[in-house]
Amino acid sequence: MFTHNSYAMKSIFFTICLLGISSYGFSQVLIDAAFAWNQEVSYFFRGDKVVKFQNNENKVLKTGTIQTFFPGMPFSKIDAALDYTNGKVYFFRKDEYVRYDKANKKIDPGYPKIIEDHWEALGFLKVDAATSWPNDKSYFFRGTQYSRFDRANDKTDAVYPQSTNPKRWPDMPYSEVDAALTLPNGKTYFFLDDEYVRFDIDNDRMDANYPKNIDKWAGLKEALQGGKKINPNPPNPPNPNNTSYDNFEIEKKTISIAPYNMSSPNSVLADFKTKKGVNGTLYLSFQQKNDAIIFKFNSNYEKVGSPIVLKNYWMSALHPMDDGSLVVLAGKDVNNDYIEGYPNTLYFINISANGNVGNPKHIFGGEGHGPQKSWFDGRSEATLDYNGSEFGIYFEVQKNWAKAGEKQDIHNGDMFVVTDRYGKIDDDRTHFWTASHSSTINMAAMENSEFYTMTIGDAHPYGLQVYNRNKDKNFIAWPPKEDYIPYSEVNSTNAAGILHFMAESDDNLIAILGTVEHPNIGWKTKVDPLFLKFDKENKMLRKKYLKFTPNEDESHITTHPIGKNYLIAFGAGNSYDDDWQAQDFEFCIVDNNANFILKPTKVNKSFGSNSDFVPMSNKEFIWFEQSRNGSEDIDLYQLKFD
Repeated sequence: MFTHNSYAMKSIFFTICLLGISSYGFSQVLIDAAFAWNQEVSYFFRGDKVVKFQNNENKVLKTGTIQTFFPGMPFSKIDAALDYTNGKVYFFRKDEYVRYDKANKKIDPGYPKIIEDHWEALGFLKVDAATSWPNDKSYFFRGTQYSRFDRANDKTDAVYPQSTNPKRWPDMPYSEVDAALTLPNGKTYFFLDDEYVRFDIDNDRMDANYPKNIDKWAGLKEALQGGKKINPNPPNPPNPNNTSYDNFEIEKKTISIAPYNMSSPNSVLADFKTKKGVNGTLYLSFQQKNDAIIFKFNSNYEKVGSPIVLKNYWMSALHPMDDGSLVVLAGKDVNNDYIEGYPNTLYFINISANGNVGNPKHIFGGEGHGPQKSWFDGRSEATLDYNGSEFGIYFEVQKNWAKAGEKQDIHNGDMFVVTDRYGKIDDDRTHFWTASHSSTINMAAMENSEFYTMTIGDAHPYGLQVYNRNKDKNFIAWPPKEDYIPYSEVNSTNAAGILHFMAESDDNLIAILGTVEHPNIGWKTKVDPLFLKFDKENKMLRKKYLKFTPNEDESHITTHPIGKNYLIAFGAGNSYDDDWQAQDFEFCIVDNNANFILKPTKVNKSFGSNSDFVPMSNKEFIWFEQSRNGSEDIDLYQLKFD
């Protein structure tokens, strides 16, 4: 398919940069693609714009469109460009590519073609960046991975793709790149947002004093901007992370989990949890009757090794560690005479990087349900976070408040404990009962290692309660005092809303709720996604409904940070009226003041009540969706931004 021609090395000093613009016209450094035509000239692409650049004199020669420079090009935008060093240049867009003949200055007949069909074992359906080295190797980048293609043998080298990390690329500060450019001076330039680094091919290392900001290179930025903004009144504000979210696509693949199946013995819907691990790995856990099953996937979403089986445990939470191990919170049914079949005891379990399960550490429960006894509420979930040396664990409990001889008096509340890396509890920092009927608990380790928790109580006290667990201080953040409801009038539902996310941002606190302006006390309360930002002294700084509708129910909400921004998805989850099928959803991206970077966008894909986005990078998010309860297959969706 391909032929090889040597790539002569010349000693030319060159460094280069690019500052592009978003489709709304705000300054944003994003190089789509770049390649060297020869030792003197390189081409740079941004959208439909092309800049012809003179390497040795470091200046712009000419600007134009893709059609101006490459007539007959079927693509209006280029994802990656590769000089194959044999007189051919390959241009990639989405899952297709074309071959351009430099001598005849035209696209070869028979193109475009599908990337996967013609680049043997590359491992990517699409390409973000590509470049050729003088040693018969070409490198292709996609997300946080890269592949090495042997031009002499016309095939991808063995054991690729691999992770783009400092092990292979010493001192590489980026896990993904926007564009790559190799010049005849023996240097490769990797671009990401408004920075670039320079890699020395002969010495196999990054040059010193990089990354550098590419905005200082005059001429190229202005040429790609075209001297004017495309839209002076954009619908979305400038993105402080310098990442475009204007274009995205969603891919789906089905994964077999046989011989297991997605079934929960006490639920119509299977309950599963997903977490990203180190080096692009991914964990999926679900319940198989009374056993917790954990699958591990590599960065290509292929199953790795045998699944981990926790016999007679119910999964509550899992936390991947930097060394490849896992910490798990799991419940167990012990001395249960209250609600048989539900876990009433919580355990802390270490699982090594090679899958060995350590001895479970008892956290709480298992002492029966008699007068003045307390136990883990296995119908709800536990949460945990790690501050680098300690775990904070926050979970829901039940207590029988009756005294001996009195009628059973059981209520729901919560509990917080701190443990070391191996589950040993610090008794001096244990807190019992923040709020009655605490629903949907959240916790985060702050930058100063303090643990903050949030819960919504619909009984006493009523509202969103925030707690600094290190200082034993708390306050009600929402609703405002004029909306407080006396305990005697509370109807013991989720009246105050459903808490979905909490975080720290610029030393303030952020909460994402599903709620309404003035809640009606009742089981059928309609909810909409609400963004709250307040300081740590209970001063409200920002309150904004991300969507407010009179009838629709956006009660299922999931939120994840993208740098200092937040991706928020919301929808009805699984519909009782539609045979429990997962419904469509919407998502948006906001900054830390709830300004829209991407306004709510409808997505015609399944997003159920147990679905949750997992950020694999700032440009890729995944979620799992069960095909049906009891199925041996599960669907993996990939949301990818250009």
